[in-house]
Amino acid sequence: YQRRVHGIYVMKLFAVCLLFALSLAVTTPFADTYELVSDIECLKKMYQKLCFRAYQSIGKVDPNVLKNLETAQKAQVPTDVYMAPCFFCGKPEQQADELATALKAYTIPTVWISVEGSWSTDLSKNHAFLKDLVAALKAKGMKVGIFTFAPSWERLMGKSFSELSDLPLWYVRWNSNPEADDFLPFGGWKKPTAKQYHASKKECGIHVDFDSFYSQGNENS
Repeated sequence: YQRRVHGIYVMKLFAVCLLFALSLAVTTPFADTYELVSDIECLKKMYQKLCFRAYQSIGKVDPNVLKNLETAQKAQVPTDVYMAPCFFCGKPEQQADELATALKAYTIPTVWISVEGSWSTDLSKNHAFLKDLVAALKAKGMKVGIFTFAPSWERLMGKSFSELSDLPLWYVRWNSNPEADDFLPFGGWKKPTAKQYHASKKECGIHVDFDSFYSQGNENS
């Protein structure tokens, strides 16, 4: 009888802890875009955070990013930026320096590196480039995250590469579900920090992607 009572107590305690943990996991709606924001007040009503492209895959700082950051700052909208690095341009340290120099007037919580598109077929070269880019951005005092999805990561980095799993992960799955209950571990990540769940749609005069940010974030270490 005592064992049965103890077992019921443990199960109830587990349920309470689980509910408490779930209550802490707040989902914040945000949007990302590469276009020039024209109606920040409209976006502010819909999203609690915005993420702007800051670096293009052609190896140049995005021409819209500074104006977007200025607009968001005036409207008191929290912002991150994402970087589409140029693998074939080489020189990850130079790309990091160009980005940091362009953004020096702004405090950016996280710079998300997009790992997708055209890189080398030599995984070791991809590893070296990405690690050097992360290190260079960190050396500039920036917090770094990774934006990717499992097929892209495994194609460019390989299934066994997990050296950067201590970084926050923003993953992609276009299924119109803002929650991360569909996440399957990859790259060493056990859970994500953010999710892009809907592809480009026109809102407030520009095209945006729909995203969610999770308060508990990545705790993979």
